[in-house]
Amino acid sequence: MTKNQALFVVFSAFILSACSLPSSLSGTPTPTPNPELIEKPTVAPVVVKTKLWDDPAGFKLSYPENLSFNSHPEDNKNYANLDIGPVHLLMQDNTFKSLSAWASSLGGDSASILLGGKTAARVTTATKVIIGAIDDNILVTIESSPANVVLLNDIASSFEFVYPTPAPSNSSAGTSEDILEEISD
Repeated sequence: MTKNQALFVVFSAFILSACSLPSSLSGTPTPTPNPELIEKPTVAPVVVKTKLWDDPAGFKLSYPENLSFNSHPEDNKNYANLDIGPVHLLMQDNTFKSLSAWASSLGGDSASILLGGKTAARVTTATKVIIGAIDDNILVTIESSPANVVLLNDIASSFEFVYPTPAPSNSSAGTSEDILEEISD
């Protein structure tokens, strides 16, 4: 091989390698696709039919109708005891001095949130997520495993405290009425 042929081979190899460099190294800008021309997949919204539960203990909530539901009518100790699929709701007499004392008793990470417009705590442990609120010395808890936290959040966001409306009294205070009696001899 002559000196000219060797130089030709080296020069050709250099040219070929320069042509195969990525555009970022060669100085040539990479064309970027127009985002308007990229086909975007459409996701149809999932419509979940729900049922409304209006509990005599003073609250209401909605839940997906395809879930199992047990209101535990045999429970005479608690104000409410519901199993809604993998979510459990309990209303019972409060034995804690405060909401923070309740949250601390569970361990785990605690955050302040609202439940039905009331100050509540959300406690997350390795095995469960519990939302709790104290209303009129009643402890309300809604609990699930971390795997079901989306469902827990949906149920908790629909939760409303509902207070009974007192019936109007039959007293005639503020009005005067004549009472007539017929007396026969």
